[in-house]
Amino acid sequence: MLGLSGCKSRIQWEQEQAELLRQTVELEQRHCQIKASVDSLWDVTSAQLARVFPVDFPSIDRDIFIKARNADHIRMFMSFKQLDAAAQSLVNQAGEQDKNLQQKSTTYWQRSRRLNDENSIPATSRAERQA
Repeated sequence: MLGLSGCKSRIQWEQEQAELLRQTVELEQRHCQIKASVDSLWDVTSAQLARVFPVDFPSIDRDIFIKARNADHIRMFMSFKQLDAAAQSLVNQAGEQDKNLQQKSTTYWQRSRRLNDENSIPATSRAERQA
């Protein structure tokens, strides 16, 4: 009877491990999707900005704005105020979307880390905790 009890605990532990692994993989996939979304967001924003710069906009700032991929960084330049309201709004909206995506990414990363921490508990420790 003792042997069956030990086997059942091991089977349960293996099922938990498989579920934790599945959840970890799913969270990592979501994290990658968010990273791709952030990249796409800034690709589109940079392309749109490149089309709306005023003719007299400083070329150095133009290059920085297009490559920055960070709304806070872009807004810190004095030349940001030279952009029309629509271009400023474009940067601000991209910044908000980026922030929201980064928060989701952080949440998924934290969940994944927690799952990995749970997953790294040695079998004997887990069995002892379940007993």
